Amino acid sequence: MDDAYKRSHLDRFASFVGENWTLERLRVKILERVDGEIKPLQNGTNKGRVSMEDLRGVIDRSADIIYQRLFESSELLAANRSSTLFVQSLYQAHGDMVVGEVRESVERNADAARQ
Repeated sequence: MDDAYKRSHLDRFASFVGENWTLERLRVKILERVDGEIKPLQNGTNKGRVSMEDLRGVIDRSADIIYQRLFESSELLAANRSSTLFVQSLYQAHGDMVVGEVRESVERNADAARQ
C-alpha cells in the first residue's frame, strides 16, 4: 500500500489547502476501490489462487485511479474558489452600483455552483 501511495504521488494532495486529504483518508479510498476490484478475483476458478503480484497490480491501479479522481476534484474546487473570489471582488469594487435583483441572481448562481 505504501509503495502504491508513493508511486501514484497521492502525497501531493496532503498539501492542498482546504481539501483535507490526509494519508489515512487516501488509504481508505484506495482500499475501498481495491475491495470492489478484488471480489471477482476471489470467485470461480481463481478462488484461493490469487497471487500477491495480482493483488499488487490491483492496488497500484486503484491508487492511480484515485489520483486521477482527486486531481479532477481539486481542479473543480479550485475553479469554484476562483469564481467565488471573482464575485466577491466584484461586489467589493462595484457593490453599490449593482442592482439588488442582479446581486441576488449572482448569489443564487454562486450557491448553486458550490453545491
